[in-house]
Amino acid sequence: MDHYEYRDIPRDRWLYADRTMAKWLGWLLSDHTAFLSAKQTAAQPTPLLPEQSAAQIDACLQQAWEHTRPIKVQLQPEYDDEDHAPELAGAIMGFAAGQLTLMVQASGTLTTILVADIRHVAPLTAKHWWAA
Repeated sequence: MDHYEYRDIPRDRWLYADRTMAKWLGWLLSDHTAFLSAKQTAAQPTPLLPEQSAAQIDACLQQAWEHTRPIKVQLQPEYDDEDHAPELAGAIMGFAAGQLTLMVQASGTLTTILVADIRHVAPLTAKHWWAA
């Protein structure tokens, strides 16, 4: 194909009066705002929860995997003097060789976590009956 043909049809010959992007602006703005607020809350570190033993972490992960339940994982803080740590919530998608693959609930992305980096694991309770 050597050329591209573009036909510009005048507005008075359109089948209906199109408002172009004006009809989408409200949807785009609300969707973008919801995305930004979810991203901001997911990135906020939470206060440290009590550190669990490796056996407790393993038991909770095993229960979540067997019953396909979402979990909330708090990772070790980056520095020893911190009193906040990152927290992820989601479903376990797989595990192998001391690593856990988690589908993060807020973003839908897959994240690989070392099990040794986990500080606390808790089952995630659904807010509504239809939520997973």
